[in-house]
Amino acid sequence: MNCGICAKACSFHAIVQVPLACAEACPVDAVGKTEDGRVAIDHEKCIRCGRCQNACPFGAIMACSQLADVIHKIKSGRKVIALPAPALAGIFPYGTGKLNGALLKSGFSEVYDVAAGADETARREAEELRERLAGGDAFMTTSCCPAWIETVKRHRPELAKYVSRTPSPMRLSAAMARADHPDAVLVFIGPCAAKRTEAALAGDPDHVLTAEELGALFIAADIDVDACEPVPASRIGTREGIRFAVSGGVADAVAKNLPAAIQLKPYLINGLSPKMIRLLATFAKTGKAPGQLVEVMACEGGCASGPCGFEDPARAAARIAAL
Repeated sequence: MNCGICAKACSFHAIVQVPLACAEACPVDAVGKTEDGRVAIDHEKCIRCGRCQNACPFGAIMACSQLADVIHKIKSGRKVIALPAPALAGIFPYGTGKLNGALLKSGFSEVYDVAAGADETARREAEELRERLAGGDAFMTTSCCPAWIETVKRHRPELAKYVSRTPSPMRLSAAMARADHPDAVLVFIGPCAAKRTEAALAGDPDHVLTAEELGALFIAADIDVDACEPVPASRIGTREGIRFAVSGGVADAVAKNLPAAIQLKPYLINGLSPKMIRLLATFAKTGKAPGQLVEVMACEGGCASGPCGFEDPARAAARIAAL
């Protein structure tokens, strides 16, 4: 019955548990073995965080790529706009200007910096938090992490009333680009696996590419990012918007948008785990939290540590912090 007692009792260490990497990585127990020993994902429990995909040593778990769809639309002559996530500033070590140049060289028509959407998210969340606190609420959680939103929806619906109603930077950046170019194809690019689910549910942007897929596109097109001329984006975000990509960045940006009378005490959930999800549930049960703003990041370290990146998370975070 796989209880593990025999392994603990054996004095010769002859019985060893072989861990299932994908199941151990899942924060919501959505991955396990069926009765016949096959690994399976329970899609009713799955929060689309991508950790199982990242942890699997065999590359057996893969998401359905939209790269071919994007390339087809670029080749068809459509106006295709890139929406690069702030995390790409840490994953690609060349600076946002050169990355923008590489995106245009690879066929994108324009670039809208998602950090600009992050600035608007921070402004709106600050206003929403101010209104909630004035109305007697003890705390509010951030809303920009789609894996966190799926966690609430599928596992902790009692937390829904505490989650900010402010759209994510991706959605607000898409709205900016859509207002300027109603018929364009919008493509978000970042290291987050759950953004595909968010985009599908919201209806915009049209496609989501991962940082790995963008790297593959540059290699296939023989584009040396470091050799590209720096190009400004059509919408440019601030330093605070770029720092949305690391743990604590959202809370810092919201704090800068609050009136001086509100001394914000944020509380950071730096990576979702069963323990952290249980802790968040106690906030809902008691109606209290250690801070007025609870920043929730599904990935430890923030978006720069997303499962669909290719850079060491610590290096990516250090680059973003240095901007």
